[in-house]
Amino acid sequence: MTRNPIGGNSNRLHEDVDLLISMAMADFRDGAFFRGFRAWANDPGRPVTDPQDLLAQDNIDINSFASGIGLLNFRDQYIGTFGFCVPTPELVEQLARIGPILEVGAGTGYLSRLVRDAGGDIEATDISPRENGWTEVEALDARQAQSRYPGRTLLSSWPSLGGDWLSEAVLRMQSGDRLVMIGEGPGGCTGSDSFYKLIGREILPAPDLLSGADVWRFPCIHDTAQAFRRA
Repeated sequence: MTRNPIGGNSNRLHEDVDLLISMAMADFRDGAFFRGFRAWANDPGRPVTDPQDLLAQDNIDINSFASGIGLLNFRDQYIGTFGFCVPTPELVEQLARIGPILEVGAGTGYLSRLVRDAGGDIEATDISPRENGWTEVEALDARQAQSRYPGRTLLSSWPSLGGDWLSEAVLRMQSGDRLVMIGEGPGGCTGSDSFYKLIGREILPAPDLLSGADVWRFPCIHDTAQAFRRA
C-alpha cells in the first residue's frame, strides 16, 4: 500500500483533503444552527438556548481540524445572515430591561429585532444598513443617531476595527449615560486604541447593567458584552 510521507495511507489522505474542501465550500444556511436563529427572530418564544447542540446537529465538531476549517466558512455565513455577535436569551433579556437603547452600527438589525421582540425600547441605526435586514435600520452615522435619539443607552456590537467613531460617540455622551459594547478587548478584532484608552477615564465599567449576561462565542473568538457608564 502506498504510504504518504507522514506515515498515513494515501486513501485516507485523499479522504481528509476531500473533507476539508467540502467543509470549506459547504452552504450551512439551511442547517439546524441557522434555522434555530431564524426561528428565534420569527417567534420570540423559541430562543436559541444551546448553540453548541445546533452545531452538533450540523455535524460541526469543534475539536476536528476539518470542521475547524469549515467553521470559518460557517461563521462567515452566520455574519452575512445575522451579524457578528451570537446573542443569548439572557443578554437579550437584560438589554430589553435597560432600555431605551440606541444601537449604532446595527448592520442587519438582528440584535435589535430580538431586543424589541422581548419588549425592549430600541432604535437601530447604521451608516450603511444591510438590505433585507431583520428590522428597520435607519441610515444614520453615530453622530446623527445620537443627535436624533439623545440620552439613550448606546449599544455597539463589534465596532469596526481601527475606527474611531465609537470613541468619538463616547465623548459626546453625558455624565451617567450608559454604553454596552460587544466586542473583543485591546489587540482584538474590534474597536480602536482610542476607545480602549477611554476605559477608566471617560467611561467606567458598570457590570451591574448586564448582571453577567453575555454572548455565545464561536471557537477562537473572544468577544464579550461589556457595560459602562460615562464618567
